[in-house]
Amino acid sequence: MLPSGWFPLPGDRDIKDYDLPLLVFVGYGGAGGTRAVEHLRLVMGGLMVADVRAQVALSLYTDFENFSVFKPAPHHEKSVHDVLDQVIAWGGR
Repeated sequence: MLPSGWFPLPGDRDIKDYDLPLLVFVGYGGAGGTRAVEHLRLVMGGLMVADVRAQVALSLYTDFENFSVFKPAPHHEKSVHDVLDQVIAWGGR
């Protein structure tokens, strides 16, 4: 299990010290954090960490009340199910 907020940097312990079988991205921001997720996918790919293709993209404008209270819109249910389906499929390998 990774410490909260942990991100591998050069000089950190060997990435093999961690059990990283699969990574799921949930982004949030003005545009759902999609640009940040795009960049993290490249970094994690370089570290040979597998990730699922689907992601959940939350908007600060529509999924958070007053930009602080999490109130996801109902349309995110499909993307959450897509992510979970891919995680389950990955686990069956």
